Amino acid sequence: MRISVLSVTKKGAETGMRIVKALEAHETELFVNKRYPVHGATPIDEPLAGLAGRLFTSRDALVFVSSTGIALRCIARHIRDKASDPAVVVVDEAGRHVISLLSGHLGGANALAKEIARGIGGEAVVTTATDVQGRMCVEDLARRLGLTIDDREGCKGVNAALANGERVGLFCDSSIPPAVASGFAVHPLEEMKDRAHDLQALVIITDREIERPRKPHVLLRPRDLVVGVGSKKGVSASQVVGTVESALRRAGLSPESVRLFATADFKADEEGIKAAARSFGVPLAPVSMERIKEAESGFASSDFVKERVGAGAVAEPAAVLASEKGVLVQGKVKGRGATAAIARDRSIWKGRITLVGIGPGGRGHMSLRAREAIEEADSIVTYEGYLSLIEDMIGEREVFSNGMMGEVKRAEEACERAERGERVAVVCSGDPGVYAMASLVCEMLCERGLTLDLEVVPGITSATASAALLGAPLSTDFAVISLSDHLTPWERIEKRLEAAAESDFVIVLYNPKSRRRTWQLERAARILLRHRHPETPVGVVRSATREGEEAFVTTLRELAETEADMMTTVIIGNSQTFTYRGLMITPRGYSGKYSLG
Repeated sequence: MRISVLSVTKKGAETGMRIVKALEAHETELFVNKRYPVHGATPIDEPLAGLAGRLFTSRDALVFVSSTGIALRCIARHIRDKASDPAVVVVDEAGRHVISLLSGHLGGANALAKEIARGIGGEAVVTTATDVQGRMCVEDLARRLGLTIDDREGCKGVNAALANGERVGLFCDSSIPPAVASGFAVHPLEEMKDRAHDLQALVIITDREIERPRKPHVLLRPRDLVVGVGSKKGVSASQVVGTVESALRRAGLSPESVRLFATADFKADEEGIKAAARSFGVPLAPVSMERIKEAESGFASSDFVKERVGAGAVAEPAAVLASEKGVLVQGKVKGRGATAAIARDRSIWKGRITLVGIGPGGRGHMSLRAREAIEEADSIVTYEGYLSLIEDMIGEREVFSNGMMGEVKRAEEACERAERGERVAVVCSGDPGVYAMASLVCEMLCERGLTLDLEVVPGITSATASAALLGAPLSTDFAVISLSDHLTPWERIEKRLEAAAESDFVIVLYNPKSRRRTWQLERAARILLRHRHPETPVGVVRSATREGEEAFVTTLRELAETEADMMTTVIIGNSQTFTYRGLMITPRGYSGKYSLG
């Protein structure tokens, strides 16, 4: 989003800087009162109302750091309608309250207010009825699924029905992930006429042209149609557009659902085709002739076309090949100087997996992106022991959790949900890539040949969280080794311990003991004592940043007898590590080059 933040006071300028930092993922600019200049901000040297009026028509969102009255007086005469007005958010100068003032749903002010509140530690104030009641409004559903709202006026009646707790049916001509459509009674489009009498309002998702019901309804268009185009040299845009419109009419499909034009690569510079794509507001994708030739046997072929361009079909294979999972729904239609065919892309409900590292457990140590990823998810997959750490973030989301040794089932569940189109958050403590679920999920995607979107959100690891409680034990090279032999043979673990000890690495031990595994820590201590002095400092941390946190420093001589469990992290110093006033310190090497006294 292109966002302008406007502040009028000195304190407001400081809060404005915090807001800009919180919105670093957006294109954000800060305007401040010229009497209180801030580095990187633009001073306001005209009446605030005049500046706000100009920005109102050129920005996606305005954020006022001011009173609500000031914001209202600045924007009142510029307000037109929800389809064109930008999002407007008001933040008090202390940053305590973040108010969604205008275009909460369609403009995204509600989501923006929540994002700002998370980033500056304030409280989002959202007053739209569906949000207050925890219901998904039509605009949010459309945004979530990437749908186009065909008739925005219809949103009013449907949202009113949702806010009043009335029965709202959702009819679709393709399956929708159940978690996405939570709160709606979902039915196939073919059942709409039979079921409409039991409903107060309807949401219809289809790329087809249909007879509109008389009850309050809104029509949402998936952008799932790919139009393949062929043409003669020098074809005009009007000829291409006319041919495409003819193909759409013949198939009974809506122009609003066209997502992409496609043509053979040697035709991609044809001005008529490029202009036709622009008139539909969609990009033009070139498809290589090599791919078209490989696929042409599956389509109706013309000897004349084959003689001219080297392939017997262009429009049909271009449409199918340019769509990820395309199915031809309208064969080649001939027009004046052009041909068109249409494929339906069934990958529009493509799900995603986000592997979320929530850090060691303390809420203050969880990243903003981790919180956002959980809030964006339709469902959560996690180890049952982590549920209490995210309890207040679960809301109405579906949750799958299980116990220890259940990682494979959790990965399967995440993949299956994402294949159904859900956005799945796989929640891990620490970092997902450190003894957690990231590698397993990635391996499973590879083994199953899945092309799901994947994001890994990093988190603070137990190693670094524990090190922070001990002082500075990891200031130079260190090795992290798990003592669990559940997935790694103990012989290999012993070799790694020997190598790390002999190389004088600081060593971090994960999973030192469990109820079943009681001897590994003692064995590890014996190995390390062959290479390290018995008085080598050892830090022991249990439940870092969580309730019951405990941290202390002992020695390698005492390690074998130290109480530990799966919540414990052990850090063994190297030959240079020392202690000072309870701190465990491993020198980086500065004292050898500089005077530190």
